[in-house]
Amino acid sequence: MENEANSHKHVVPSKEKFGRAVPLLVIVVVIAALTRFSGLSHPREVYFDETYYANDAVVYLEGREAFRDNLDARYGGTSRASQIVPVGAVPGEISWVHPPLGKWAIAIGIILFGKQPLGWRALPATFGTVAVGLVFVIAWLLWEKRSWAFLAALMVAVDGLEITMSRVAMLDIFAATFMLASFACLLAERHRLTRMRQSLLTSTSGVTDGQGIYPDPTGSIHSYPRQNPDEPWDAVYQDLEYSQDFEYSVQWRDESPRSSLGSKRYLALSGVLMGLALASKLNALFAWVIVVVFALVWYVQLRAPTTRASDAIMNCLPRVLTLLVFVPALVYVISFTRFYVDNAAGSIVKNPLGTLSEFVKLQVNTVKYHSTMRQDHPYKSSPQSWPLMWRPIAFWYHDYQNGMRGHILAVGNPVLWWSYLLCFPALLGLIVAKRRWQDIFVLAGYAGQYLPWFASSRTAFFYYMLPVVPFMALTIVSVVGSLRKRVRQAVFMGLGSAALLAGIAFYPIWTGIPIAESIWSRLMLFRSWI
Repeated sequence: MENEANSHKHVVPSKEKFGRAVPLLVIVVVIAALTRFSGLSHPREVYFDETYYANDAVVYLEGREAFRDNLDARYGGTSRASQIVPVGAVPGEISWVHPPLGKWAIAIGIILFGKQPLGWRALPATFGTVAVGLVFVIAWLLWEKRSWAFLAALMVAVDGLEITMSRVAMLDIFAATFMLASFACLLAERHRLTRMRQSLLTSTSGVTDGQGIYPDPTGSIHSYPRQNPDEPWDAVYQDLEYSQDFEYSVQWRDESPRSSLGSKRYLALSGVLMGLALASKLNALFAWVIVVVFALVWYVQLRAPTTRASDAIMNCLPRVLTLLVFVPALVYVISFTRFYVDNAAGSIVKNPLGTLSEFVKLQVNTVKYHSTMRQDHPYKSSPQSWPLMWRPIAFWYHDYQNGMRGHILAVGNPVLWWSYLLCFPALLGLIVAKRRWQDIFVLAGYAGQYLPWFASSRTAFFYYMLPVVPFMALTIVSVVGSLRKRVRQAVFMGLGSAALLAGIAFYPIWTGIPIAESIWSRLMLFRSWI
């Protein structure tokens, strides 16, 4: 038992050690903020899918007539003054096939900074910056190593897809950031379980009034008589008759003396954040499944030594279903509050049954749209081409009269993306050889959000890879971290420097900064990028 306890010590995070990592966290977040907020108002027009989401944000704020007084017309684009106001979800809303929360986030930026490009792009840039900090936290929770966390976060901070999606008023960055936050809370819950198990395996005292406290990492504790308070716990476990009567007559209670919610706060937060991700964009469904599966697996794996797997499942299943299934679904439903007060049936106050019927119809039509949407688009691409960055998507392009070119191309940092292709087989080898839970989690985060697109027949685009970019960086860190110390340090420095230099070189085509045609041509690594 001593060896088993020691084997878990390295995964228990230390507040003191994390405090020493904070300066690196601040540095990488500052880098992320600079790359996302610098020149954010450029271009001073509505571009790409901003025509849907930024305009719908104004509709949410001002009502259906804002559909005609659209932002495009204010900035030299197409006017909708003569068009009929559409009635889909909220009257005047165009992007009704997507949940509302991301559009509300864009609306907050418009409230703060006005109906101008900075206004509708401020919140995406904020979320994109926060996402980098969350990658640092996730990497810390996985390995508790400052340099590892810094490299993972740095590679995401200077990734082109992350930067471009943080500088445009679209929904993806909100969903991706909420998903990362949900993953971080799930990892924090795993560490709570690990601490409980470690405490259980090493405890030799702490008993009062002849009562033994048997902490079960799945969230509760058993109480049973203990005759000798000085007797080591491992001796008690060996002698304990864990009978069926005991299993079902035991009194369960939370291990936290502060509140019954104490041990559930991380799981509850994970559920709420996953609900916010779903309420931003429905591709969070893939991450939702990952969170639920890993929560169940970890509750079983980290159960008390004398608890059977079947009992651990029955003990944790109610809280997992409540906090990770019901709560996210509830948050999703609540996010449609604006719809409930203004829809084709009126409002939920005047016509509750009609509003409920409209809500169900909206969800059915949304599923139909996403499962059958096929269109001919010049930048559509197949999932198998995404890891190679074969067909990225141009958000904006402009030829200047002086021979300069402005281009916003949603494409990744080659150092990150192509290094991942080299590290992926090594990650599989590590999983087979060492079976580390960190490697399995990182692989699931990538595969679980990428592979489902192969089962979809709808028109797809490269930027759907946004949620898996952090797991690419984590994969590289995990694989390189398995090398010998001197080699590892050299590779870490080389990768970080190369990613940073590539970020500087490609930054103009990620942000639309005017550059000479000759430079632009060199940055178009493949004809398929044009």
